Amino acid sequence: MINPSKKTMLITYAVAAVLTILFILSITVFSPSSTANKKRHSIQLQLIHEADISNIDIITIQQGNSAIILTRTDNMWLAANQKYVNDKIPANTDRLKSFFVFLASKHRLTKAGKSANNDNSYGLDKHDSTVITLYKNGSAYQSLSFGDLNFSQTQRYFTTAEVKAVFLAGSEFEPFLTTSVSMWADPYIISTQLLNDAFSMGLAQTADFFDYKTNNHVTLTTSNDEQKKSIQKLFDLRHGGFVERDSNQTSDKAQNQTLSVKIQMGDKSQITMDLFEHPSIENEYIVYTTFESERFAKSFTYKTQISAWTYNKISEMMLNTK
Repeated sequence: MINPSKKTMLITYAVAAVLTILFILSITVFSPSSTANKKRHSIQLQLIHEADISNIDIITIQQGNSAIILTRTDNMWLAANQKYVNDKIPANTDRLKSFFVFLASKHRLTKAGKSANNDNSYGLDKHDSTVITLYKNGSAYQSLSFGDLNFSQTQRYFTTAEVKAVFLAGSEFEPFLTTSVSMWADPYIISTQLLNDAFSMGLAQTADFFDYKTNNHVTLTTSNDEQKKSIQKLFDLRHGGFVERDSNQTSDKAQNQTLSVKIQMGDKSQITMDLFEHPSIENEYIVYTTFESERFAKSFTYKTQISAWTYNKISEMMLNTK
């Protein structure tokens, strides 16, 4: 049994030890100098200036051998795979707007190292990193490099040519690091970007359907309320992604065409959807969507992929002729 005097002495030592630890913490972790030290190891970074956004006309996102190219041409933002730069599809402008707002916002980044070292411990070399390059009026303006995730898997190593150091970027950067064309594409078969911004076509007036299998032809008009609803459904349909090119395939249009839809718009412009059986995937279809405008004296065609379910929804609209 411990006698009272020894017990008192042990308690005294324990209290002294705790007070010593708290004192050390007070002059390190919780001290003003410690807070200042942490601030010296982080920066508040604005990746682009708001005034430069309107002049950015090309964005490339590179991951090893995979890359996506986003270009602004004739008031259209278009997305393409680096391997097939001529196969362009309208980009998702809502996603692009979020991207620009994000870049123009200020971000607090924690310093992780002095520079992207040669042993690539941060995953920032050209083979492992994801590099976003912004072009202003056709010239490279800003390059952002993202490397490996850190130990906690919640932050990613990041650097630019300007900061000349390695920082940790938060998970909020992750949605914009994909090189998938489908992820950056306008999700609708009839692009809302082209409809409202690039061509400003107004409201639909009529829709002509032609079934190549049955030679059946149907015209729907917006003067009929039920038919008007059917026409509107065309603008609500989403595609299933970008059409990946098959190296053994010479042309989609060499395959069987099954259906065509021609929509006359209020400004006498026209949107055409030509549907073909997919040459290599069963129960999938390829859609060529063409915007034509005499008022703007321009046209644009792109292709998307749809499922049999979406194809059947378009075909069923031909039945609504009451």
